[in-house]
Amino acid sequence: MASISYFNNLVTINNMFYESHTELVEKICIDLGMTDKIDYLIEKFLDNTLKLKPKKDPNKPKKPRNCYTYFCDDKRGEIKKKNPKMTFSDINKTLGLSWKGLTDKEKHPYIQIAKIDKNRYMEDLEEYQNNMIY
Repeated sequence: MASISYFNNLVTINNMFYESHTELVEKICIDLGMTDKIDYLIEKFLDNTLKLKPKKDPNKPKKPRNCYTYFCDDKRGEIKKKNPKMTFSDINKTLGLSWKGLTDKEKHPYIQIAKIDKNRYMEDLEEYQNNMIY
């Protein structure tokens, strides 16, 4: 029963937000003399559907990282040292170009690390699923 009341409270809160935002859009449109746009803007920017996400299980194993992520973690520090004023976006672009320029042989260590991490994840996930209580 507690879950139903919880859901009902969420629906009530969601409706309150929708109504208050609807009133705000109406007031702004009236102030701007654009009353013909009220319905359009409400439909475009407001959503009255309630989206519920399941809570994340803290015991579930973390997903494995891919080889590119390991490469970036390894090389990001070097790039920052050489170019301390480089933006995060520029660093990522540089890393992407560096990754594309690597041969398969140069990518091999990162691929191996990613495989080990994937195997770890698969083992942890199997153990997690075997220990789940339904």
